[in-house]
Amino acid sequence: MKRLTLFILPFVAVVLLLPACGGEKKPEPDPEARQQVNIPLSKEQSGLIQPVEVPAEKLPDLSKLSEVEASIFRRTVGLQIPYYEILQKWADEANTITTGEAAAVSLRQYLNIQNDFARSMQRLDMEFAGKIDPEYAGSAAFEVAVDEYMNDPQLMKRTEYIMGSYTNLMQRFKDDPACKEFFAEVERLARESQ
Repeated sequence: MKRLTLFILPFVAVVLLLPACGGEKKPEPDPEARQQVNIPLSKEQSGLIQPVEVPAEKLPDLSKLSEVEASIFRRTVGLQIPYYEILQKWADEANTITTGEAAAVSLRQYLNIQNDFARSMQRLDMEFAGKIDPEYAGSAAFEVAVDEYMNDPQLMKRTEYIMGSYTNLMQRFKDDPACKEFFAEVERLARESQ
C-alpha cells in the first residue's frame, strides 16, 4: 500500500544522504532533541519491530476516516513509535563513536533497523490485504491526519536529530578504510534505486 511511505524515515534517505558525505561538515545534532528511550538496542538488531498501543490522545482526530483507514493509521503509528525510539537509541550511540570500525558497525546497524522496519510494515500490509485496494494512497482526510501527526514539532525535532546523527557519522568516517565496504554497498543501492 502506498500510504506507508507517508509515515517513515524512508530507506532511500540512506541512499540520498551518501552525497552529503562529501560536503561541508554539518553542525552537531541538537542535544535538546534527545529524548529518553527505554528500548534496548542490541549490537545485532534484527527481527520485526514490535508494535505498541497508541492512546487516542496521542493521535490526531480520526473521526473523519473510515474504520479501515483509522485502523491503518493507528497500527502504522503503533509501529512508528518503537521504530523512532530504536533509531533514537542508535543516534545517541552513533554520536559517541570515535573509530572507523565502530562507525562501520553502527552504519550497518542503521541499515538493519531500516530493513527490520520495512519488514514490519510489509507484515502490517499483509494484515490489510483484501480489506483495501492495493493501490490505496489515502483519502484527503487520511492525508490531513498524516500531515497533522508528522508536523508535530517534537516529532520533527526527533527526526532531524536522527538524520543529523546519521549524516554526521557518515561525514566523519567517509574516508576511513573500515567504512569502505559499507559505502560501496550504499553506492550500489543508490544505483539500483535509480
